[in-house]
Amino acid sequence: IIATFHSLGIISTVFRLAQRYRTRRLWWDDWWAFIAMTSTIGLMTVYLALPWAKIVFGPISVYNRTVWATLVLYTTALWSARLSVSVAIVRLLSPASLVRRTAIGASYCFAAFWASLIVQKLFLCGAVSVSKPICPVPRSAAYLELAADISADLWLVLSPAYMMVHMKLPRQHKRLIMSIFACGLLVTVTSAVQGYFTLTNNQTWIGIISHFEVSASVFVCNLIVVATYIYRLFRN
Repeated sequence: IIATFHSLGIISTVFRLAQRYRTRRLWWDDWWAFIAMTSTIGLMTVYLALPWAKIVFGPISVYNRTVWATLVLYTTALWSARLSVSVAIVRLLSPASLVRRTAIGASYCFAAFWASLIVQKLFLCGAVSVSKPICPVPRSAAYLELAADISADLWLVLSPAYMMVHMKLPRQHKRLIMSIFACGLLVTVTSAVQGYFTLTNNQTWIGIISHFEVSASVFVCNLIVVATYIYRLFRN
């Protein structure tokens, strides 16, 4: 099931990049989507290869490498997808508007969140015991990640709502913003579930929901392009 959801995100990204390349409209939001896709491929590969790798290399050494790879790939895929949506919002705004400068600042904050979470997870992961191989992420890192998730999701939901209410935009742009707003709610729900299991320290469900959170975020960041293409196809 996890591989299926990841595959949907990967396929939607390939379609998005091909469509943007064909129409010669590649921009920074597409490159962030590409980074999210490659990280998702790596995350899915590590997850599917783990049972066979344990047999070949031994459980403890494989676990250590898997934990580090999963932490980096999960964080990179998730925040690259969010950056893709955030930069897409910048793309829709007028260059001279204050809201666009605010959106650019929010995108820089997303990049800072990503970098800080990577540093915390890599250097504060914890000791790995030979008898009991565990690598728990400290509670401080978990709380920081939860706060960053909530802040990012609030921006990705509230900023399109503000643009819809207070700005005069062409009808086509309004459709794109509506898709960002609606799809952002889906990512917010998965982030809320992930936050609940983080606070209750349920390690099993944290790992499972993390995969669904990544796949949902990657798929959602591509729906702007996919939905627009489907609309034009049926309209024509």
